Amino acid sequence: MERESSNYLSFFEEGDLSHRHRYESFKRVSYEEYLPGAMTVMGRRILLEYLLFIQEETGYSLIQEDEIDAILNCWVEVDGISVKRDELNPREFDYDGELIFLPNKTINQKLTKNPHPVFYITVELNMSEDKLFEFLKERQQATGKSYFFFPSSLDFKKRQAVWNRASFVVCNRGIENDLQAAEEVYKWLGWSYGSFTDRTHKAAINHLMLSAIGEALGKQEQSYGFISGEALPEHQEGVFSLVNLE
Repeated sequence: MERESSNYLSFFEEGDLSHRHRYESFKRVSYEEYLPGAMTVMGRRILLEYLLFIQEETGYSLIQEDEIDAILNCWVEVDGISVKRDELNPREFDYDGELIFLPNKTINQKLTKNPHPVFYITVELNMSEDKLFEFLKERQQATGKSYFFFPSSLDFKKRQAVWNRASFVVCNRGIENDLQAAEEVYKWLGWSYGSFTDRTHKAAINHLMLSAIGEALGKQEQSYGFISGEALPEHQEGVFSLVNLE
């Protein structure tokens, strides 16, 4: 067993940096409760396109072209996401209803109006906290789309192995099972043939390896499936799943 564990831990060694030193210095993600953030560029784009739709329908001048240009420039400067003026499509806002979380990360069943099932797709990433958010920010910029996620760390104290992970929340029209939800997340991450880059390919391989390592270490420490020491809360319309890359 010790020899097998040594093989697992060699995955975390970086040059002369031993797994023990890495374990102690690794920047773990800490996200103890849900707090809503700023509106995504995708959400702001929906509202802008809806405003343009209302302007066309009513004939009233609601926004000037220089104001639109200023908004698009702001998205580039602040979020790094480029949307061209001719890519904006005036259209009516098709809204399925809100999905609202409580501070303990469970869904607020009383206030949530979205009728679609909710899936959690957890991705294991061998990245420190800053690198994790940097990578996911790059995916937002590359796709122009955002997925809400709960960041966390998985810590095996006995074997001194630790890594960060992200549990993506998928609640989309037409997504009826966890495999479909995983496909959506993997596509967003760039984990599909024909769209791999060196960075996304490495992240995909790391996910597969960490899933296998976590399962093996978890059997020894009986802690696999826990996020920051606590299980992700389940709810009536939620499915917690670990789905491997196809």
